Amino acid sequence: MIDLAIVGGGLVGLATAFRFLGRFSGRRVVLLEKERAPETHQSGHNSGVLHSGLYHAPGSRKALLCRRGKALLLPELEESWLEPAPAGVRAQALDRSGRLVDDFACERRGAQLHVLCAPSPAATACLAIADHLIDELGA
Repeated sequence: MIDLAIVGGGLVGLATAFRFLGRFSGRRVVLLEKERAPETHQSGHNSGVLHSGLYHAPGSRKALLCRRGKALLLPELEESWLEPAPAGVRAQALDRSGRLVDDFACERRGAQLHVLCAPSPAATACLAIADHLIDELGA
């Protein structure tokens, strides 16, 4: 019997399988991916930087997951590890008045949890997103 089926082998799908098995040893997970290898789509083309969450709506789920995810990936960050680099610009969803929109959403359909818009940057937030999804499932 399968305890959890995950559709999508990107960073969020892989992190969710990893965190689920870490919490519930002995459970069975199947990860379904249409490509020949994981991280072939967006996850395979990320910028490779950690994001602060400052570009997201203050207090939004996206901002919180970025900050929590960064802390999970790098619990102790030393200034000496940082190096200057050019600043980038990120596209963000805005409402009609120009305010940032928290567009990360999950929709529950019976025993299924559909992730409608995984936060970008998933590379920074993947472990925190995984924890959030497992909590949402009530696993």
